Amino acid sequence: MKARLIISLGWRCAMGFLFETDDWNRLDTAERIDRCRIMAEEAMDRAALCSSKLKGAYLSIAGEWLELASEIALSSDLHPSP
Repeated sequence: MKARLIISLGWRCAMGFLFETDDWNRLDTAERIDRCRIMAEEAMDRAALCSSKLKGAYLSIAGEWLELASEIALSSDLHPSP
């Protein structure tokens, strides 16, 4: 199943990518965390190109990707239980 996700927050600030859900399902936990971090970095890079109004939106998206990476790590074997 393919879902096309386009985030268009202004000229020169558009971030578009193809998110292949089947690929995501094949990734192991570490790869999913890495993918989330890559997406966060992409959003932060886009924030650097945008006006202050749009910058906040991209930084928010980056934060969501980083939060997802953390949640995946916490719910996996990669994070030791107390």
